[in-house]
Amino acid sequence: TVYAPSLKAVYTEIARVLKPGGVFGVYEWLMTDDFHAKNAKHVEIRQRIERGDGVVNMLSVREGLEAFGGSALQGSKLISCGYEAPKLALEALRTQGMSVWGMRDGGREGIFTTGYLMVGRKPEEWVHPGKKET
Repeated sequence: TVYAPSLKAVYTEIARVLKPGGVFGVYEWLMTDDFHAKNAKHVEIRQRIERGDGVVNMLSVREGLEAFGGSALQGSKLISCGYEAPKLALEALRTQGMSVWGMRDGGREGIFTTGYLMVGRKPEEWVHPGKKET
């Protein structure tokens, strides 16, 4: 979903195809509340992640939660899992270049997570948030 132009549109489509009462979960790449746009080190880390992975605009946790809630999915678990790569996985990721080090540094600084888990249940009487009831 990190490559989608609109998280709300993605989550809304997922809600549309879920059976009523169905559950959806996703680990989302988001900038945490500890990210500060005026901190040059934070911005440089974010840009390395974006450039290295082809991400146009990394969203904040707040923006991710707004998109999730805007899809009318009812959030039941919204937690950050942080970024902890096992030693062997980190060794394998070295070939990916700048993104890996940006993710590592972003995790160390507490400003980025590849594991922001959002789980929501589709209400029995779900209404598409972009359409009016008739």
